[in-house]
Amino acid sequence: MRAHRRNLKIIAGLAAAFLLACGGASGDKCAFEITGLDAEYTLLIGARFELNVAVENACGGAASLRLDGEKPRGATVTADTSNISAPKLQLVLTPDIAHVGDINVAFAATNGREAVQKSTVLHVVTVLSRPQDAGTTPTPPPLGPLDPAGDADGDGISNGDELTTYHTNPRSRDTDHDGTPDGDEKGDKDGDGLVDALENRTADANANGNLDETDSAAGPQVSWARFRPAAVWNAQGTTRVEMMVVGGAGITRVALVNPYTRGEIMVDGQLVNEIEMYDDGTHGDLVAGDFTYTRGGIGANGRLPYLNAKVGRMSFRTLKVTHGAGNATIDLTDIFSSTPMLDLITVDPAARSTVTNVDPAGTVRIGERAVNVVDAALVRTYALEDDSSARRALQRVATQDVAKRYYQYFKDDVDWFYLISDEAFGMVGAYGVHINVRNAADGVGQQKFDMSRGYGSTSVLQGISWINYSTNGAYLHETMHQWGVHLDPSFGFSRDSHWGNADVDGHIGGFSSEGFVDHGDGTYTYKWGQTGGDRGPYGKIELYLMGLIPKADVPPIRVLMSPVTRISSTNDGATVRAAALKTWTIDDIIAKHGERAPGPATSQKAFRAAFVVVSDEPADDAFMTYLDLRAALTGAAQGDSLTWSFAQATGGRATLDTKPNLK
Repeated sequence: MRAHRRNLKIIAGLAAAFLLACGGASGDKCAFEITGLDAEYTLLIGARFELNVAVENACGGAASLRLDGEKPRGATVTADTSNISAPKLQLVLTPDIAHVGDINVAFAATNGREAVQKSTVLHVVTVLSRPQDAGTTPTPPPLGPLDPAGDADGDGISNGDELTTYHTNPRSRDTDHDGTPDGDEKGDKDGDGLVDALENRTADANANGNLDETDSAAGPQVSWARFRPAAVWNAQGTTRVEMMVVGGAGITRVALVNPYTRGEIMVDGQLVNEIEMYDDGTHGDLVAGDFTYTRGGIGANGRLPYLNAKVGRMSFRTLKVTHGAGNATIDLTDIFSSTPMLDLITVDPAARSTVTNVDPAGTVRIGERAVNVVDAALVRTYALEDDSSARRALQRVATQDVAKRYYQYFKDDVDWFYLISDEAFGMVGAYGVHINVRNAADGVGQQKFDMSRGYGSTSVLQGISWINYSTNGAYLHETMHQWGVHLDPSFGFSRDSHWGNADVDGHIGGFSSEGFVDHGDGTYTYKWGQTGGDRGPYGKIELYLMGLIPKADVPPIRVLMSPVTRISSTNDGATVRAAALKTWTIDDIIAKHGERAPGPATSQKAFRAAFVVVSDEPADDAFMTYLDLRAALTGAAQGDSLTWSFAQATGGRATLDTKPNLK
């Protein structure tokens, strides 16, 4: 709107100048004014701002133009008097934290007969609101000025020290996204000149087996990477890619390799093999010199094979960095512990959802099915990488906070929450993490318990899954963790709640029950089971633990007992050496844990789940549409060829309703 107003002002000014110069309404006066000024501007700290001011002089003769008043600290003002009738001034300022707030700037001009003065206001902020698609998503206002002595993110470091001493983000409690607050990472463990708060302690950029935070030879390293927004309308709209790249001997170039060379990925409408990234305040970069290399203007026009041909996924895995010691190639597989590559979701614009605010502030929003809870602190807390008890406690508190926010506006009628971030985060090396909240079943290897009240539910909520965004996801997998695997370790199943080396062929692991070969010498060959995507049926033992089939339908289970060493592998399966081969029956399991109760005659068959996007700012409509489509398919009677629904995976024995109910 400001641009339109400015254009109208310029047009009006030109019209007035024409009238004056031609002896119009003003008669003996001619047009003389200062041009090139809006009433106000918004500046971001660290980003170069340039203001070009000129004199419009229809009167002829010499004129002068000057800054009227004190020059902003650190600004440079350059005069251009090559045209003595129409002088120009250029003001350049790269604001820092001390500039945050409003700066009044005035200019004065005279031609000997007329004298004019014009002013503007420079609003200096620490965070700029990002543009949204066609105004469909609420844009949060600038976060306001930061007190250099304050601590906006509560990480134990003052705002001023974060910007000038440690070069960390004063708005992020965890600049490198590794789960440890900046205040606990002010040291430099590897002595490479970078504080630990800039080096992700779970990444291994040079793939030498030493994590970056303790590897002085790491060279250039990626602390985190993301697309903002993480989803884009296919063949419409654009996004930007951001990466925090540190280390190396003076980085001069950062480029993301584009694996899509047939026009699926374009930059500013052009096909490029490598996406050049910038940290100079240009090309979509918000803050110059903050180690966050950015490139905006990225559009996608690719295949849409997922979710009934409405969603696609573009994956990137290779980054090239040029620095003083040469060229480095970073495999993003070594950076992300939970997703194999950096993914951009593409969505059919014809499937666009309607997204509305549930609360007036826009911190809780709803699409057709997906709910968006906006809270940066919750995003950063759940994205904790290590598996310590302290981290798990923080994750549980954050999860309780999300659930309570949901229950403020929606009914307490869901069995599970699926919590999804619109960023790719590692979560203890997994695609997702499931938290059991309540168990009311016997015979599944767990005691009965109920912690639902801590989440704001009255004995309805059963579990919550944090899931990284992905088109094939891990929804069916994480759901199964509600019931397994909690069986006694003596059975030889994996100790991390998966089936491990057992022929279960289920959603939480195991190899295929078909094609198993016992070579008679302690070695065995088996075929791979399900690959972890949401496709395929639940295994028989899984259906039993869910209370959906009787014990008579569960076949014997072969388990390769630890230690198990892989000898070789192919696309079809693997050959391994194991300590022993055991075969367990369902009666063996019942003897240890008792029979599953309630059984299939009276067990719960109709379930409800809520898909909740947790984001640090309102999730874009394309991402909300993607999750709406995901929720609809997961709750349908039938999925598609690449993604199965919950009901389909249970063989039609149970249903899942994913439509949230407002109070």
